[in-house]
Amino acid sequence: MTEGSTLVDSVAEVIALDEEIVNEAKRSGSDEGSSHIMGVVTQQSEKGNDKLIILVDLKGLSDLGEK
Repeated sequence: MTEGSTLVDSVAEVIALDEEIVNEAKRSGSDEGSSHIMGVVTQQSEKGNDKLIILVDLKGLSDLGEK
């Protein structure tokens, strides 16, 4: 792999979200991983169940792995 490249096993779905429906992520103390959660969205799935979408700062996570 070259510098700056990313490896992804799979992508289940790509969706567009309106900024108005994104809720601020609640931080849990000094948990380093939670600092990379940019926001959360709750949506009703097609089956009628609630689904939680977590928006993650992938760049921040990849930088964390290089430390």
